[in-house]
Amino acid sequence: MTGFQGQLAHKLVVGLEGSWPTAQEWTWLKHWQPYGVILFSRNVENFPQLQQLCSVLRRAVPPLKIMADHEGGPVSQMAAAVGRPPVAYRLGELDDVNLTRRVHAETGRRLKAAGLDWVLAPCADVLSEPRNPVIGSRSFGCDAQLVARHVEAAVQGFGEAGLSCCLKHWPGHGGSDTDSHLESAAVEIAAGDE
Repeated sequence: MTGFQGQLAHKLVVGLEGSWPTAQEWTWLKHWQPYGVILFSRNVENFPQLQQLCSVLRRAVPPLKIMADHEGGPVSQMAAAVGRPPVAYRLGELDDVNLTRRVHAETGRRLKAAGLDWVLAPCADVLSEPRNPVIGSRSFGCDAQLVARHVEAAVQGFGEAGLSCCLKHWPGHGGSDTDSHLESAAVEIAAGDE
């Protein structure tokens, strides 16, 4: 173990194999003390199990940040424990920023009660390419001003719940027609659009 490895480990966010850390994962977590653990649906059975998992992880690595992708709709990794919020696109169609704030505040309260510190949401992409295979209903809509209003409301809601959030993804991702999980995506920007 070198000083560099230890410094790097403290910046990592790592995943777990299942609903409870393996002996090897426990050893690694306690030794390397990563910045955080990201949870996925494979890590969640129900609310009590998730709450217990978060509690023991935090005791094992006291400064640990626990996070999950939980935007709503299909990207709701904690659904088995805290439910599945509506997709962002439907909230954008309703265009009621107070409703969007309340939905995200309730989602945040549930995640916080389960033991999470961070939510990797909301999706701040503008769905400018209808053939986009990744963003779709994860975006609040096709209009940048509408998306901005609802992203701001979602961030406020998460903040009211005491949950930190991370806006996603890289600017312009909603304008690609490529699945960036499978290959690199490129977006053409016309002069004057930047």
